[in-house]
Amino acid sequence: DCRYLPAELLRDDYSHLPKADIFALGLTMFEVCGGGPLPKNGDEWHTIRKGNIPYLSYYSKELNDLIRQMVHPDPKMRPTSAALVHNHTLVPYVCKTKEQLNRELNEEKFKNQLLSRQLVEMA
Repeated sequence: DCRYLPAELLRDDYSHLPKADIFALGLTMFEVCGGGPLPKNGDEWHTIRKGNIPYLSYYSKELNDLIRQMVHPDPKMRPTSAALVHNHTLVPYVCKTKEQLNRELNEEKFKNQLLSRQLVEMA
């Protein structure tokens, strides 16, 4: 689909195919987050190929920055798939220790118990 093609593929430059996939994924994320529908051609289509996409105001600066990196006009500047798998914006729990996750789990269990008691008291 031409909406997800980076400019380098249109110039028959296939030297960065994995980065072309990152570009397509970035535009997919942009579209899913409310930035679409994407144009099939025209000025807006060319603007996107230059890495100029509108800011998604309902999402964090970090996610907006990541999407911008993913649709960077220079494929060498786009993150790798390995970098995305470890990106704290997409996978926030990879940066937490087991102890932190256990603490958060226990906090949520406690909140759940409090809410359950409140429901019983209201019945």
